Amino acid sequence: MPKVSVILSNYNGEQYLNESISSVLKQTYTDFEFIIVDDASTDSSREVINSYNDPRIKRYYAEKNRHIAYSLNRALEMVSGEYIARIDSDDIWEINKLELQVRYMDEHRECGACFTKVNIIDEYSAIANDIYEEYYRMFNDVENKSQIEWIRFFFYKGNCLCHPSVVMRKSVLENVGGYHLAYVPAEDYELWSRIVMHYPIFVMEEKLVRYRW
Repeated sequence: MPKVSVILSNYNGEQYLNESISSVLKQTYTDFEFIIVDDASTDSSREVINSYNDPRIKRYYAEKNRHIAYSLNRALEMVSGEYIARIDSDDIWEINKLELQVRYMDEHRECGACFTKVNIIDEYSAIANDIYEEYYRMFNDVENKSQIEWIRFFFYKGNCLCHPSVVMRKSVLENVGGYHLAYVPAEDYELWSRIVMHYPIFVMEEKLVRYRW
């Protein structure tokens, strides 16, 4: 069994899908499966996905478009790894992302989910932290907190955790449940709120995701 299950939900993401998939396959940590769920795309996404022959890739093509939470839950039904990592079809991982986060999770068995800080990129994949300073600061000014402090922050301030930066334990999701269909587009925010009620979470200082705004 692979140690990590990487899940990606895609809908009409042909423009950036190659960059996203390639950044996963180039990881220095290699013990993973890569589950790609295509949510009935109408562009050339299927051709892009099928152009890869890496044996770690598992593909699922939906017949009907639903939404990201439904697709992610479908991917969760297919995972076999101890850890689950998320990436969007337009974001990019730094090459050592999984290596650093898996090491942290292995060394901190109490931690339910691990996140990282990010760089913001534009439509040309260029770093755009200054242009989108508000969003850059939202993800990068965050400080680690106790569980009760996180709960207060989520309810009084909002979400500051980058979805494609997360590595979660499969056992945690088996306990708290997956993505809630009623909360799209805040399905990640609602999931973090449930996780932190039961488990500590941690944000690494390293910027290991290039998050496209």
